[in-house]
Amino acid sequence: MTGQDHTVATTAFGRVLTAMVTPFQSSGALDLDATRRLASHLVDAGCDGLVVSG
Repeated sequence: MTGQDHTVATTAFGRVLTAMVTPFQSSGALDLDATRRLASHLVDAGCDGLVVSG
């Protein structure tokens, strides 16, 4: 040990990170309304974070 104080985080963060699918319209365009609904649903269901990668 170096003598430095180390603090343990007391807030739970990053326990559930969900890889979110990307909703598209039948035309191939991004469906922003469906994306917002899905993100809200996942957060409301208890996800701590969303992984969005196109």
